[in-house]
Amino acid sequence: MREGMKLALTLMLISAAAGLGLSWVNGLTAGRIVKQQEERLNGSLAKAFPAGHYEKLDKASSLRQREEFATVEAIWKAARPEGYVVSLAPRGYGGKLNCLVGITAAGTIRGVVVNQQNETPGLGSRVVEDSFLSQFKGVKAGKLLAVKKDGGTIQAVSGATVSSRALTRGVNTALAVFQEVSR
Repeated sequence: MREGMKLALTLMLISAAAGLGLSWVNGLTAGRIVKQQEERLNGSLAKAFPAGHYEKLDKASSLRQREEFATVEAIWKAARPEGYVVSLAPRGYGGKLNCLVGITAAGTIRGVVVNQQNETPGLGSRVVEDSFLSQFKGVKAGKLLAVKKDGGTIQAVSGATVSSRALTRGVNTALAVFQEVSR
């Protein structure tokens, strides 16, 4: 009985020391992590729509209440030049495809960036490649995009139609968001 209490107390002290150590390290690195996340976001915004300034709009949460905008995560208004960047997370084959779509004030897609994806390596993961994403550049709002298998103009990544459709749906949603917020 005494041996068991000694082991329990030792385990408790080790656990407490480990918890305090982790808490201390978290305190040291939290600021750096936030800074790196902001830098990564700013880099992605600049890839989707190069601008001098971005202002996050409050409209995303109200739009998300509508089913067609359920995947919208955030919307930024860009200045110098004018436009919008829409952050979405459409569901692909392996989960969410976190992406940003940059749209000019005239309603033309400037760029598409995929920040995070869990698609099948070598297949669905190829939707992040410029050879696929460049198909969206120059498309104007009001046009509904679809992959060629569905009668559209977007060439799906070979062997990854689900992922290609998901990203195409996301771009369509971003264009619809643009039409809502630019009124």
